[in-house]
Amino acid sequence: MDIYPIQEPTLLAAAPAYLLAALRRATRQDHHALDHHPRLNRLIRPGLDRAGYADSLLALSAAQAVLEARVTTELATLGHGYAIMPRMPSLEDDLARLAAAPLSPDGHMALQATGEGALIGRLYVLEGARLGAEPIAARVRAALGEDAPLAYFGTAEGERHWPAFLAFAARGEVDDDMADNAAIAAQEAFALFHAALDRRMPVPETKHV
Repeated sequence: MDIYPIQEPTLLAAAPAYLLAALRRATRQDHHALDHHPRLNRLIRPGLDRAGYADSLLALSAAQAVLEARVTTELATLGHGYAIMPRMPSLEDDLARLAAAPLSPDGHMALQATGEGALIGRLYVLEGARLGAEPIAARVRAALGEDAPLAYFGTAEGERHWPAFLAFAARGEVDDDMADNAAIAAQEAFALFHAALDRRMPVPETKHV
């Protein structure tokens, strides 16, 4: 199972094939490595407990916050009408119910690429991450019970947001420079999540709230 399945072939026709192909090609290895990172892979494996679930959410929280804030700022600055639905409030709610608090971003989480292409590359990762959320929610619920905090994964609505992203990406001209910049930004976004997942932290003590 892909945790970040950003390769839905039936949806690719809605966006420039050249741009999507460049993004997929540039991030193929990053995508595979992220799917198999122990802190994400544990979410779909037997034996998940609340402490492990909280640990995974904590690791995700720093990267999600950085990427979401950057994209929100860029959308406002560049004057686009794309309506992004933040997922941090849901993640923070889940962590609160697990008696944990989101981690602050560290100094290694800078995103350097700029411009229209970079925005599309970051959205590719941010919105694409929604697509694998529903099956993760099902696995976590099966492991932890019906009262498991699942706002982050359970309300991602990937099938609604991904076509909107594809339409946004298809709205203008695409040249080599834009595609290259989008690919660089997407790689940076994947690296952001890798760095967050690799970050050492104490295993949280969780409780039912």
